[in-house]
Amino acid sequence: KIKNLLIILNIVLLIFDFVWVLTMGMIWRSKPTHDASIWESFSGLHTMIITLSIINMVLRVGSIVTLFLAR
Repeated sequence: KIKNLLIILNIVLLIFDFVWVLTMGMIWRSKPTHDASIWESFSGLHTMIITLSIINMVLRVGSIVTLFLAR
């Protein structure tokens, strides 16, 4: 029972992570009409956060697979 709950929780969180990466990626790729220099100064931080989010998604998929294969 706990295994099924963990699988469902991980799937729901994976969906949220995917939507977040898509949404924030589009927002951060857009060019602002004002304060462009300030926005550009955060470019490295944005890249790092998106990269960590993708790593989190990969780890979450790994945990889902592991839970499916566990007996």
